[in-house]
Amino acid sequence: MPSSSRIVGVSDSFHKAHELLLSRIRIGRIEAEILSHFRRASGVYPDLAALIGRDPNSEGFLLQVVHQITAGKTPEPVVSAQAAMAFLGFESARNLVSAFILKGRAQGLVPGSPELEDILRFSLMSEKQAGEDALRSHYFVAGLAYDAILAACPPEETSLKDRLRSALSDAWIQGRQAALIASQLARGMAPDSRMDADLVLDGLLHSTGQAVAQALQSTLSGPVLSYLIASRLGFASESAWVALYQDHPLLAARIGKALRVRATLIWIARRMGRYKSMAGDLNYGPRRIESWRQIANQAFAGSRIARAQGAEHFKELIEGISL
Repeated sequence: MPSSSRIVGVSDSFHKAHELLLSRIRIGRIEAEILSHFRRASGVYPDLAALIGRDPNSEGFLLQVVHQITAGKTPEPVVSAQAAMAFLGFESARNLVSAFILKGRAQGLVPGSPELEDILRFSLMSEKQAGEDALRSHYFVAGLAYDAILAACPPEETSLKDRLRSALSDAWIQGRQAALIASQLARGMAPDSRMDADLVLDGLLHSTGQAVAQALQSTLSGPVLSYLIASRLGFASESAWVALYQDHPLLAARIGKALRVRATLIWIARRMGRYKSMAGDLNYGPRRIESWRQIANQAFAGSRIARAQGAEHFKELIEGISL
């Protein structure tokens, strides 16, 4: 049984994390829908424009930006989100709305400004790293989670923000590796599931809690913090559960079989990445690969999105993963 001093210490750590960061991640329901929609928009904006049009604050902000750029000298007045997005272009409008939401409806943002690029540091970086990958829009949205954490940091806490930026950069490397490996595993084990897109968010968000704990110099559980952060974002609720069960993926069955599969793929991906960093090669060994296969088959039991893996196929899949 934990000692009273241990309980008090955890309580104090949680209060500090909640006061400095968690309580400051405030994204409303319609705002979360907009950010989530960026995963699917991929440059086609009519549906997204209609969604932004349901949020008077975001639509008003876009119209204000257009008016500021044109000084009202357009042939026809720009009076709707769709017209504003057509004028600005999809990516410029997306970036402006994302930064506006993350910074608590900040004003004065313009396309290409240093402030805008600083607010969207991780989302723009991750999209650039993805290149022409079909999942690049999912990488952008995953980066928004990192940017939301930095945006929530109180402006007066400059040393904390520096620690957060450093810790999140390290977490990003680990998370991106897990996302890349898990996505390849999904394409080999469940090619018809299209699960690889969800695994981008799962992989990148699972490591945010450990980064926050490190920056806060806290002993709080990384998976629990990752869960709390993803839950508050509003656009990553399923990834929140994957983060919570990242160390015990089979327990995720209580949430759903699909999430159990995703948590298990992240679990395997993390171990593959960890072994690569420690051993310096990809020779996992037959016993380790077989133990992973058995865990995977337990997770896939009764699932409609993944099938049981034979020993030879699983071994070929693991050894064929590109890091």
